Amino acid sequence: MATAIFHETDDELRARVEGIATREQLAGVLDVSYDALTYWAWRVGDDHRYTTFEVPRRSGGTRKISAPVNELRRIQRRLNRILRAFYEPKAAAHGFTRRRDIVSNAARHVGRKFVLNVDLNDFFPSIHFGRVRGVLLKEPFTLPEPVATLVAQLCCVRGALPQGAPTSPVLSNFVCRRLDTALSRLAKRYGCVYTRYADDLTFSCNLDSFPHGLATLPYGAPPKSVQLSADLVEAITANDFRINDAKSRLTTHGRERQEVTGLVVNEVLNVKRTYVRQVRAMLHAWRKFGYEAAQRTYREKYKGHRRGLPEFRKVVRGKLAFLGQIRGRNDPTYCGLFQQYAGLDDQYHGPLPVPAPRYAPSRDLHGALWVVHSLREEGRDVKIEQGTAFLLDGVGLVTCAHVLGDAVDVTAHRSETPEREYKVEVVSRDDARDLAVLRLPGEALVGSRSLRASRSPRRAGVRVTVAGYPNHNHHDSIHTAEGNVTQFRIDGLERRFLVSAWIIFGMSGGPVLDQQRRVVGIAARGAASEAEAAKTENHSVIPIEAVERIGAAAHDR
Repeated sequence: MATAIFHETDDELRARVEGIATREQLAGVLDVSYDALTYWAWRVGDDHRYTTFEVPRRSGGTRKISAPVNELRRIQRRLNRILRAFYEPKAAAHGFTRRRDIVSNAARHVGRKFVLNVDLNDFFPSIHFGRVRGVLLKEPFTLPEPVATLVAQLCCVRGALPQGAPTSPVLSNFVCRRLDTALSRLAKRYGCVYTRYADDLTFSCNLDSFPHGLATLPYGAPPKSVQLSADLVEAITANDFRINDAKSRLTTHGRERQEVTGLVVNEVLNVKRTYVRQVRAMLHAWRKFGYEAAQRTYREKYKGHRRGLPEFRKVVRGKLAFLGQIRGRNDPTYCGLFQQYAGLDDQYHGPLPVPAPRYAPSRDLHGALWVVHSLREEGRDVKIEQGTAFLLDGVGLVTCAHVLGDAVDVTAHRSETPEREYKVEVVSRDDARDLAVLRLPGEALVGSRSLRASRSPRRAGVRVTVAGYPNHNHHDSIHTAEGNVTQFRIDGLERRFLVSAWIIFGMSGGPVLDQQRRVVGIAARGAASEAEAAKTENHSVIPIEAVERIGAAAHDR
C-alpha cells in the first residue's frame, strides 16, 4: 500500500530498515520502484529536480528555498518518516523535533540576566553530501555503503542539503548531534543554559557577569560588539560550521530587549511589539478598504518571494493563532484582535475567546492558602518546618510531604490570623511523589474557600503563577511569582514540569495556577533565598494529576 509507511510504528520501521542490505530492498521499504529511485538520484539534473525561489528573512533580505518537484518530494517524505523513527533529540535541540518548537526553545531563556545569541552561516549549504552520507553509515542507521550513498544523493542538491526538502531538517539534526554535545558541555562548564533551533544558538545565565569563557562585551558597548571566546569558536568550527559574526549579540536583562528565535524573553515569553502592530495594520486595512483590496496589497508586497501565497484571511488567522499560542488564549490583546477578525471574516463561525479577568493575587486567593507548621523532636530540641498548603475543591488541604517531615505535630493557620492555629490530620501521604492531603477541623473551614483544579501544562511556554508564603512571618501577605513552563522532567514517579518563576523556601506545597487561577501543579522544594533562587535555572512543580494518584480522600466540607 502506497501510504503504509506512514501507518507503521517507529519500532516497526526501525526493524525493517535494519534488515536492508541492498538498494533494491530500500526501494521495497519505501514502496517505490528501484528505477524511480535511481532516476531521481542520478539521471535527472538538479535544475529539473528542484524549483528555486526566495522568501523574506525576519532580519531582512531573502532566503533561497529549493523545493523538490512532486515525485522527488513524495520519495523524500517517505525517507523523512524513516529518518524520524531513528531520531532521538538531544536536550538542547528544539528545531524540527516532535513536541518542541521556537516556544520551547525560547522558554529555556526567559528571565535570564544574560542572553548570548550566535548564528551559523549558510547552515544547510554547509552540510554537504559527505556529511550526510557519513551519518547514514554510522549508528543508529549503519546502512550499507551503496544504500547510504543512494539516500544521501536523493536528499542533496548540488552536493549539499537543500533548504526546502522534507528530509533536510531531521538530517541536519543528526549532523548537529556532536555540535550539541560539545556546546552543552561548554555551557555547563560555565554555568549557562544552551539550546539550538536550527542555526540559532543561544546561551543564557543568571550569573553576576557573563562568563568570559564563552564571550566578552566591554561595559556599555552595544550588544553586537560581543567577542566570542576562542573555546566557543573552536567548538563550532571543529564541527565544520561557520559563525555569522554580524548576528552575534550579548544582551543584558534590564538594559536591552532579549530575543530568542524571534520571541522576547526578558520577563515572560512574548512577541515583539512590531508583530502586534502588523496584525492591527492588516485588520485595519481589511476593515477600511475591504477584503479584496487588502489581499491585493498583501500579494503585491510579497510577490516574487514565494509560490502560492495563502489567502489573506488565512495569513491573518495564522498570525492570530501564533499570538494566542505565545500570550495565551485569554490574553486581552489577543482576544480583542481576534474579535475584530471574527467581525470581518464572514467565513468564520467559531467561538470567540474571552479575556481572563485581572486578579489582585492577595485578594483572589484569600481564604484558600494556609501556612503549615510541622514540629519534630531532634534530641532535646524541637525543629519547626514551614510550608504552604491550599484547599483544593473535592480533596482537602494539599501540601508537599517533605513539609511534614517526621513530625510529631502538624498545625495550620491563615497568615492573617496566626493566633488561630489548628491541628490537622494527615489523610493521605506519598513521600515518593512528595504529596500529602490534610484534613482541617470543621471550625477552621468557616470563611474559607477552595481552589479548582485544571489539567497540568503539556507544552513549554505556558504562563503560570506560583503562590505561597516564602520565609513566612506572621501577617505576611500572599506572595506570587509569575513565569513560564520551561521543560518537563521525570522525577521519581511523576513527570514534573519546570518553571522559570522563583520558588523560595516556605512556598513548598503552594498552588501553581494557570491564567484562569485554576491549580495545575504544586510547588516543590524551594531555594533558601531570593539570591539562591536567582541562580536556579528552573524550579520544579508536581503536576496536579498526582493528587488523584495518592488516593486522596474526598473533601468533607
